[in-house]
Amino acid sequence: MQHRTVEPVGADPRVELVAQSDERWLRFLSDAHPSLFHTPRWCSLISTEYGFPGRVALALSGSTVVAGLPYAEVNDFRGRRRVAYAFSDVCGPLGLASAWPAIEAALCSEGIPWQIRSLLAPSAAADSIDSPGVHQTMELPATVPQALAMTHEKQRVNARRLERAGGTCRKISDRTFLEPFYCLFATLRKRKFRLLPQSKEFFERLAAAYFPEHGFALFAELNGNVLAAMIFLAEGDTLYYKYGASNADAGDLRPSNFLFQKAIEEAVVRGYRRLDLGISIDEGLRRFKRHLGAASAPYYVGRYAERPKTEEVAELERTLSALTRVLTEPEVPLAAAADAGAALYRFFV
Repeated sequence: MQHRTVEPVGADPRVELVAQSDERWLRFLSDAHPSLFHTPRWCSLISTEYGFPGRVALALSGSTVVAGLPYAEVNDFRGRRRVAYAFSDVCGPLGLASAWPAIEAALCSEGIPWQIRSLLAPSAAADSIDSPGVHQTMELPATVPQALAMTHEKQRVNARRLERAGGTCRKISDRTFLEPFYCLFATLRKRKFRLLPQSKEFFERLAAAYFPEHGFALFAELNGNVLAAMIFLAEGDTLYYKYGASNADAGDLRPSNFLFQKAIEEAVVRGYRRLDLGISIDEGLRRFKRHLGAASAPYYVGRYAERPKTEEVAELERTLSALTRVLTEPEVPLAAAADAGAALYRFFV
């Protein structure tokens, strides 16, 4: 695909909308300390799974890249739009903050709706700006005892419950994680949250892209049963908690507290400088992560070039919501919900 140049009148930098494979972007990333969601690895995973071409708004001063924002091109029943970046926790512009207005202007230039979830607040160029929650990160000290001392006493007490009952932690860095993880994950999505899960193939692709060098899974087990499971992905000096699930019947043993403690220990031993715990909206989840030692920062959702929703689109969205409720009823087999998720998940972006 040919790239297109958008030059704000009388402004520098200029912005080019280019493919994710653009060599200038790749060279810039090598020195820019990207997050997990800026990287070609993540963008390729999402593009392959959902068919969203990956692009970059590349800001240049002369021939030098000074900033960039990756985004996915989405085209479905809602029409064409752009998302920076699809299925990411937060993904803001990378590089010089002063280039942000030019990037905003370039992405607005064609009147194509686009949205971003970022730690950097959108400007008045956005049609709407919300701050629905926080992004939480734990800065890691040099030793495990120091890291555990950062956690709340309640977290430390709860983390010991499963261990005292004889529970153990198992780390898996190959595709054998898939069956036990997916069963627990899909079950939790369906029964507790009444949501469809991502496809099993998505997690197979994730493991192929990240395990073992850039990720692993942790399992909390007791008497041969998996009580909780989590997937962690790494980029640079940061370990990211990305997916997790637990057995609702094992709540009294606090398997999630147990696994997060093991993850903190693993992150410190492997030399990571921070543990990214993702975004949190409800206060209960925010408090849980604060007890792990995480600091909170607001994140922002910006929407640009918004168009009025047609009645046809609204009706399709209501139908999709109703279909999700039907497919997550207790009597619907888990396999059927998983198949539905594989077919429909791309419409949830």
